[in-house]
Amino acid sequence: VDTSVYELAGVLHPDTDRLTGRQLHFENVIVVFARHEVVSPTNLDIHVEAGRSGRALIFRDGRAFCISWKTPGTHGNGNAGVHPIQFTNEDGTPFALKPGHTWVIVVTPQSTLQETSAGQWLLTFAQPAGAK
Repeated sequence: VDTSVYELAGVLHPDTDRLTGRQLHFENVIVVFARHEVVSPTNLDIHVEAGRSGRALIFRDGRAFCISWKTPGTHGNGNAGVHPIQFTNEDGTPFALKPGHTWVIVVTPQSTLQETSAGQWLLTFAQPAGAK
């Protein structure tokens, strides 16, 4: 993760538990690709509001899965309102997360994710024009 301090934007460090000091771990890591809009150099408006959708990758059990995400505008019963993000398989069925901790990172659609060697992945965040 990085920090909100302007001079340190983009400098990454491992996130740790504040009580134990141990580095955080996750059973599911989800990379969501969503449009970003620059409000100021260190303030981005990330478009995951109701009615949006896009592609995502989930890392679970040592494997990567190509899936989709969506933020429904209504429940199946037609009730409008705020609803949680949903992760689905290619056929539209819900993707099963492994029980435990889940980390979600949201990146721009232009960001790249490539497997550099077996089980090793490199995520390169492509900043929108005007972002720091």
